[in-house]
Amino acid sequence: IGTNRDEAKLFMVADPKNRDPDEDVLLRRIHRAFSANGVDLSPDRVIDAYRLIRGDRGEPNDPRDLWSAIESDRMFRIGSLQAAEAHAARQPATFSYLFTWESPAMRGALGACHALEIPFVFGTLDAPGMDRFAGSGPAAETLSHQMMDAWLAFARSGQPTHQGIPEWAPFDVGHRSTMVFGPETHVEGAPMDEERRVWETSIAR
Repeated sequence: IGTNRDEAKLFMVADPKNRDPDEDVLLRRIHRAFSANGVDLSPDRVIDAYRLIRGDRGEPNDPRDLWSAIESDRMFRIGSLQAAEAHAARQPATFSYLFTWESPAMRGALGACHALEIPFVFGTLDAPGMDRFAGSGPAAETLSHQMMDAWLAFARSGQPTHQGIPEWAPFDVGHRSTMVFGPETHVEGAPMDEERRVWETSIAR
C-alpha cells in the first residue's frame, strides 16, 4: 500500500484559482476541506506546522506547495498509513511505498501527482503521448521495471523484494519501512513522518 508524494497537484491544475493561491485562499480552502470531511484539526495550526516542517527540510512552502502537501496527505497518504498500520497488526506481510518520480508535464507543475505511478506499474510508458505525462528514457524504464517486478514478486510469493531493488522490509509501526520509488529507489524509515504526526490528534466526526 502506498501513495504518490504530490497526489493533489493533479486536481489543483484543473481550477485556475488553485494555480497561484495566496494565504487567504489557502486558509479558506483548507478550512472548507477540513469542515466538509470532519477533520478535527485547526487549519491555521496545520498550515503553520507544514510550513515549519517543509522549511526545515529546505522544501518550498509557499501557499500552493502547502496546499498540495496538506491535501495530498488529507486525501491519500494519512488514510493509507492508517490502513497499513491496521493491516500490519494482523498480517506481517504488509509493505509500504512512496512514489516520488515527477511528471515533466506543465513544466513540472504536477510533481509526483495522482495516477502517475500507473504507467510504471503496468509497463505502459510507450503508450502514445505517455512520455509527456510520465517521462521517458533509461531512468524511467529502470523505475518501471523495478515496480513491475516488485508487484509481480509480491503476487507470486507475498514478498516484493527482487534483485533490482534493495531489501524491502515489512511495514510496522516501530520502523515504518517504506520503499521510495523514484529517480533513486531506496528504502527509508518513516518518510515525511513529521507531517504524519500532525494528524495524530485528528478525529473524524
